[in-house]
Amino acid sequence: LAMVAASSKPVLVFGVGARHLSSAVRSLVEQVGVPVLTTYRAKGLVPDSWPTMAGMVSGATMEAPILDAADLIVFIGMDSVEFFPGPWPYSAPVVSFSAWHEDSEYAPIALEAVCDLEPTIALIADRFPATQWAPGAGRAHFDAEVARAATERRVWAISADDPTASTATVPSVLREGDVTVTVSTGGRDRKSTRLNSSHIPL
Repeated sequence: LAMVAASSKPVLVFGVGARHLSSAVRSLVEQVGVPVLTTYRAKGLVPDSWPTMAGMVSGATMEAPILDAADLIVFIGMDSVEFFPGPWPYSAPVVSFSAWHEDSEYAPIALEAVCDLEPTIALIADRFPATQWAPGAGRAHFDAEVARAATERRVWAISADDPTASTATVPSVLREGDVTVTVSTGGRDRKSTRLNSSHIPL
C-alpha cells in the first residue's frame, strides 16, 4: 500500500478476481478518480460511461497510451491468462492484489499481496493519494482510442449511455459498391469486446 500512496499517476486494472465485488470496486473508482482498465472477463465491472473508464486491457495496443503515462500500475484480481501472450512493454512498476498467487512471468510484478480483496480495496481507498491525472483522463483516452480504431480499422462503434439499451460494435469492411458487414456480440472476440459499452459485468 505504500507504493500506492507514493504514486502520482496510478492506473487501476481490474481482473476476473474482482468481478464479484462491484460495489466495493465502484466505490473505490468513484472516490479516487484515476483511469481504470478492466480485462475482458471483468468488463462491465466499471460502467463504460464513467469518466474514469479508460477501456479494456488485454496485452494489445489500445491500453498502451494510458499505461505508458502511468507511474504505477495496480492490478486488482488479475489473472495473467486474461492477456494476449507477448512481452510486457511498460516501465511503470506493477503491484498486484489478488486472492491467489500469480506465478506467471508475463508482467513483472514488483510487489504482490495475496489477500481478501474486499477489505483490501477499502484499505486502498483510504490510502490513495491525490494524483496528477486530469479529470476525465480515462474517458478521454477511451474516446481517442475508439476514434483511432474507427479510422484505422474501419470499425463502427454503436454505444449508449442508457444501460437498458442494447449496444453493438460492427467491424465493417467497406469497398466500392457492396458493403460487407460482420457483427460480433463480444464473447470470444476481444477486439470487438473492447469497443462494446457495458454497465454491468458481462
